[in-house]
Amino acid sequence: MHIYIKGRLGGKVANKLEPYLREEHPNRLTTLQTLLNHLYTQYHNPEAAEKALEAFDSLNYVRNTDFYVFKNNFIRLAGKYLLPKAQ
Repeated sequence: MHIYIKGRLGGKVANKLEPYLREEHPNRLTTLQTLLNHLYTQYHNPEAAEKALEAFDSLNYVRNTDFYVFKNNFIRLAGKYLLPKAQ
């Protein structure tokens, strides 16, 4: 698992996970679930949905600007806040 995961990750995440993937580490991550749980506790932002809702509420389309940029921001923020399609 160590070689595969290290090869799939990059940058800061790979460097921060390196010790946890070594066999001699006391809290070694040995399964995919423990790896995902570890990453969630390290990188999850509990205020992400609230910030996305604030950004979503202030999102406006300005005429004569790129509609697709607006649309992509709309979809991204709606997904972060997990808005149903009806809203």
